[in-house]
Amino acid sequence: MTVFIGVRDLERAPNVMPGDGYAEDIKRQSGLTGPYEEWLEYTRSALQDLQLDDTSQPPYLLAVQREIPEIRHSVALALQPLPNSGSLLGLREKLSEATGIRHTNHDSFKFHITLAYMTRELSEEEESIVRGVVEEALAGAPEAVEFNEVNLCSFQNMQAFNVEVPLANADAEDDH
Repeated sequence: MTVFIGVRDLERAPNVMPGDGYAEDIKRQSGLTGPYEEWLEYTRSALQDLQLDDTSQPPYLLAVQREIPEIRHSVALALQPLPNSGSLLGLREKLSEATGIRHTNHDSFKFHITLAYMTRELSEEEESIVRGVVEEALAGAPEAVEFNEVNLCSFQNMQAFNVEVPLANADAEDDH
């Protein structure tokens, strides 16, 4: 589950990159479109020693919303943070403060799990079939899901995520 969107290789604009006062050396040397690895290293270093307060620590408990959002480019399940868990909103603020990244949807971000990405536009019939499969699977799904750790990850595609910086783990004895 994505909690916070950091630097993306294919999306480089002022509203999705570190703001004023952050990463000024990279901006001067390489600009916003500089090598992705430089920006990833900036993000790693900005988060390496990040200390989360007690309220922003995992576990994060989220209710699974049964209503499936419109199926266009992807199939996703909406998640709603529950009050008796770590604050994902607080975590998002900490990550934004540390990196200087504040996307235009920062305050309206909807937590979700993406189940599939469409490689083409679906017909109405195909969308109905996909919706039926997801609804059937949801019938047996738990009411809530729990995430016990949070990490900075990088990826080349949606098939593999590389942990760059472990940020917190509710199951570990020695958290950040």
